[in-house]
Parts: sequence; structure tokens; C-alpha cells
Amino acid sequence: MLQTPASRIARWLRRLDHALFRIEIWNIGVVEVSAAELLRGAALGPVRWARLSPNPRLRADPVFWQASDGLRILYEELPLLGGKAGIRSVPVADMDAGGRARVEIERPTHLSYPLLVDDDDGTYCVPESAFSNGVDLYRWDVGRGAWGVPQRIIDGVPIIDPTIIRRPDGWYMLGSLLGPTIGTRLHVWQAPQLHGPWRPHTGGPFVSTQGTARGAGPLFTVDGQLFRPSQEARGGYGSALCINRVEQLDAQDFREIEVMRLRPDPQCPYPHGLHTLAFHGNLAVIDGKCYQRHPLAALSKMLWWLRTYEVAANQTNENASM
Repeated sequence: MLQTPASRIARWLRRLDHALFRIEIWNIGVVEVSAAELLRGAALGPVRWARLSPNPRLRADPVFWQASDGLRILYEELPLLGGKAGIRSVPVADMDAGGRARVEIERPTHLSYPLLVDDDDGTYCVPESAFSNGVDLYRWDVGRGAWGVPQRIIDGVPIIDPTIIRRPDGWYMLGSLLGPTIGTRLHVWQAPQLHGPWRPHTGGPFVSTQGTARGAGPLFTVDGQLFRPSQEARGGYGSALCINRVEQLDAQDFREIEVMRLRPDPQCPYPHGLHTLAFHGNLAVIDGKCYQRHPLAALSKMLWWLRTYEVAANQTNENASM
């Protein structure tokens, strides 16, 4: 269709409005559906969205956590102008009734994607800490009721969305690297124990021609078959997610096949994005994105860009000095 000068100007003005005055708002929500039901074609909705604060914040990357005080959701929370995110939790029973969120893990650098893994000696949280150039374990201290001092298990590698799973032949970590290949290269590490030593998989990185390498939540099993949620990168950040059936994950190779693609409900309050999925019995937790007008939108985006640029520049300098 031929575009007139007026239509081109209108499109340019819409893009300018989006860049200067609109911010991404992410929120978390719970759906009554099991992994098996979803794979059989059940709907990912209706969604009970969290109602935690009237202030614009990003709440994303949720997972379920069976805590001592009941079932909670562990998630990333990023203030609009805070510059860095931390890990929070909220009871599932209170999330849509204005329940008070609890601070779980905060560090001087940005944390997100709080994956949970169980080992013989307890429960561990493995948040993404790519901005501090590594991966850390936080063990749940039952006596103190708090997450312990972090233990670094991989250093010098900015791993995005590290997703750990225990297999019969050891432990595996799947993730992407901070940089331009984040959606097309899936990196795998393996270790004999959760605490390491972790080494890169000899066959990696594994190429995703569909742009679905980046993780979107914990791996899960249905009828003995392993599945991996991943982000859809081709429609823009956080636009949708895929569910992939893992055909092989061992010391020899990694292979997966996409079996389902999930997009946000255009009629829901968060119609512009969906990029995390996790299950607990007959419940699923997701996140959703919408765009809101805000007078500080441009400043918020600039601060985030500067932080990302600083991390990327530091990583480039470290690689050059090796």
C-alpha cells in the first residue's frame, strides 16, 4: 500500500510518542491450568493479575515457591527509576488482593529470573546476575528464614536467564549470553554437582534458527517427557513464548523441537507481552506486558540503556585483556 506523506508523519509521531512517553509495565498473574492441560490445548486464562502497588514497576520472571508459610511467587521487581532489580515474593493467596510483597534477595547489582532448584542439602535460588558477570547460588536458611550468602559457581561469564536442571548423569545449566546472540544461541554448561565445577558443554553453543534460544522459565516434565519454555525474540522483546520438547540433553548433545507457541491475550490488561511460564500442580504463573504513558519514560529508558551499555563495555574490555 502506497504511503502518503501524512501517513509517514503520523507513523513517525507514533514512534516518537512511544519512545519518549511510554514505558513497559510488566506484571505477574496466576492461571488455573496444569502443564499437561496446556499441552493438550487448554487456554492460558483467565488470569488473576497481581495487585501489589499503584506505582509503575516491572514485576516479571515469576516462579512458584513452596515456602514454610505457604505457596508463594518469587519474582523480579524493578522500580521505574531504581536502576536495578531485586527478588521479591508474595503469597499466591494474597497477590490479587493487594498482598504485601516481601524482599527476598537484594544485591548492589541487578538481579532477575529467580530460578529455584532442590539439592540434597536444601533449596537454592539461582537468580540471573549477568550484570555482575557470573552465576550465584543462594541457599534457603530454614533457621533464619532467609536466603544465605551467595556462592559463585560460574565467574567471568554474563549468563542471561540461567536455568538449571538435574539429570541422571549430572547437572545442566542452560542460558544465553549478554549480547547480540541472546535469542539465537543457547549455551549449556554441565557439572557433576550443583556446586560445580561447571564446564561448557562440548557441543555448544546450540543455534536456534527460530530465535527462541532465550529461556522463559523452569524446565518441566509431562508424562516422562522434558519440556523447555523459551522466549520468542522475532516479534520484539517479550512478545511471546514457546514450549519446546527436549529430545536430548546429555553430555553428547542437546536437541529440542518446538511444540507450542503462546501469545498474550489481546483483550487482557497486559496485551503486549508474555515471556515467562512456570507450573505448580494445577496452577501456572506468567508475566504480562503493557505500555503506559509516563512523564519520566524517556529518563527511565536512558538510565537502563546506560547501565546496559556500561556492563557490555566492561565485558568487552575484559575479553580484550584475556
